[in-house]
Amino acid sequence: MTFIQTYPDESDDTFRRMMQDLLTNLLRELGGGEAPENRVTPFSVGRTIRWAGMFFREVKSVAGSPHSWLWLQACRGWSRGFIQVGAMHGAVFVMPAYEGDKLIARGIFDGEETWINPFASVPPLPSATSKVPFA
Repeated sequence: MTFIQTYPDESDDTFRRMMQDLLTNLLRELGGGEAPENRVTPFSVGRTIRWAGMFFREVKSVAGSPHSWLWLQACRGWSRGFIQVGAMHGAVFVMPAYEGDKLIARGIFDGEETWINPFASVPPLPSATSKVPFA
């Protein structure tokens, strides 16, 4: 699962357009060839969670490439926080976690990667369609 920081005044449509533009630009930069806007793997926006006083929206995709591109963008020092939830298999972080794995998350904030426990301060999750009040 990949979660990207969202802002209090950001609508679902604004967030979705920002993600589409970002993924299109990354594909173009990484050598995606002609008409990259037609080659971005479809994605959807899922639930919103709160962690460490910030809100994050889930980005869902059946393919791994959008998750990898977002990780690359976060490592470059993106202004948005980034959380991926998965598991460790030896020294390798895998996503999604397999059934029975102990979940762990990596967060990237201001280009710095850290291991975090995102479940420690998260209240019950709202449904994907509910509006979460911002503190």
